[in-house]
Amino acid sequence: MGQALRPWQGTLLGVLAYIGMAITAIFAVLMIAAQGFITSLMGGLSAEMQTAGADAASANAAAGGLLGLMGGFMWVVGIFMIAFAVLDFFIARGLFKGQKWTLIILIIFGGLGVLGALSQGPQWSGLIIDGAVVAIAATVLKNPFYNQTK
Repeated sequence: MGQALRPWQGTLLGVLAYIGMAITAIFAVLMIAAQGFITSLMGGLSAEMQTAGADAASANAAAGGLLGLMGGFMWVVGIFMIAFAVLDFFIARGLFKGQKWTLIILIIFGGLGVLGALSQGPQWSGLIIDGAVVAIAATVLKNPFYNQTK
């Protein structure tokens, strides 16, 4: 008996996962780069506040506190985005290799996306996209390609 062929829906989900990985990685790099840019603004904002009449200590504290907090937040978000890009890579690779756990992860994340879209409005675009991912992954889950013993 021959090996089962990968369904086109599995290929579609894999390609979308690779595209999502690339977009997430690009935005992660932009977030980390923007963190450096924002922290470099601290000196300029502090100087502006001093020319407006604030004393040096309060100007440095105000500028450093707010922009430092924003810069740190952007750095942390960038690191989390890198982690999700790595997860997207392994999900896409698993979809192409026929690993069943990738479909289960997609169903779980898609279901959470549907719940999130419903709780915020509803947001129709997120609801439709996440619902389609869940439906496709649930359909492909029954395919022999993802149920082979290796």
